[in-house]
Amino acid sequence: MFAVPLTASVILSTTAQAQEITTEISGQVSDEAGAPLANATVVVTDTRTGAASTISANSEGSFTARNLSTGGPYTVTATAPNF
Repeated sequence: MFAVPLTASVILSTTAQAQEITTEISGQVSDEAGAPLANATVVVTDTRTGAASTISANSEGSFTARNLSTGGPYTVTATAPNF
């Protein structure tokens, strides 16, 4: 398994249903040359609790992990075939 460069930004959002504040992490998975990695598997892990969310990047390498607990910190890892 190789390390895959990953760019990500954090966006905070609120949900009105349960009056709960949640966090979203979104970004794009790309190779060393900056080309997007379609359908990469992204795992977002809350390092405090160990809770993990696994999602797939879209055909352009973009992903969004929604409804995450606020506070973090989070680690974000990505894997893709042949990388």
